[in-house]
Amino acid sequence: MPPYRDRDRDRDRDRGSGGRSFGRGPRPQRGPRPAPVPVEAIEETRTLIQFLAQSLVDDTERVRVRHVSQGASGLVYELSVAPDDMGRIIGKQGRVANAIRALLKATATRLGTRVNLEIV
Repeated sequence: MPPYRDRDRDRDRDRGSGGRSFGRGPRPQRGPRPAPVPVEAIEETRTLIQFLAQSLVDDTERVRVRHVSQGASGLVYELSVAPDDMGRIIGKQGRVANAIRALLKATATRLGTRVNLEIV
């Protein structure tokens, strides 16, 4: 056996696990719970979604925005429109939907929360 292999084996033995813990050790500290979102922020984002959707569709009467939940992942909204207008909301390759989500993300950052939009 070449002499450098003994040296490498001794070095590895002295080093222990090589610095890897494989799930052992202290648990990471969890951050504080997110603060509750004010009602004004919920209503402001809902109004923004409704305004954007009504600006894009033909049948504005069938635009529905529903606040689904509020949790660790932020606010969740459902947007529903008439089946004929679904393509206008989603856009080619989802570009309009992604643009709406980008606007919501900017608004949510200003309000200090997160927003998820589901188009149903």
